[in-house]
Amino acid sequence: MRIESDILKTGGALAVLVGVFVGVVWLPHQGRMNDIDAQVQSRRQQVQSRRAEAKAFETLRDEVEALEAEYAALGRSIPASSDVSPFLSQIGRDLASVGLTDSEIQSETVVTGGDASVIPLSLRIRGSYDQLFDFLRSVETGQRLTRVHDLKITGSPLKKDEPLTVRVELSTFSVTGEQATR
Repeated sequence: MRIESDILKTGGALAVLVGVFVGVVWLPHQGRMNDIDAQVQSRRQQVQSRRAEAKAFETLRDEVEALEAEYAALGRSIPASSDVSPFLSQIGRDLASVGLTDSEIQSETVVTGGDASVIPLSLRIRGSYDQLFDFLRSVETGQRLTRVHDLKITGSPLKKDEPLTVRVELSTFSVTGEQATR
């Protein structure tokens, strides 16, 4: 079987047209399609990342709501005054109520920032383990919000006749203006 020259010319012309189409139209568009696919993939990853961030924010929101509810249930407050006299009086009553008479309280420099102040205090207390535990529990559960930063105990809890000495670093807080709570 013999292929005629017209068929060969037509086939050659068709091959040249397909080659031109591939070289001029398809390959450049294929490159753009690859770029677009890469952009789509990148955007999908960004969307997944943002969804994860949104989920994290939802979790944080839930945690904040739970903490706010827990705080409201505590009945503790942050007063609007940095006057610590009532707080120090309460500490004195707490010390006396558990039978601790050998104590020393020092007020440190008040740190103020924005609408809040941190009022650090340093206490040195001598007494039995039970007395010290009861006192710290009364401070931690008192009406005024307090945070114990450091607690150093010296002495031996095994020697019941010797008192322990405890150094407590704590802070209480105050707020001003509309930030005052309860």
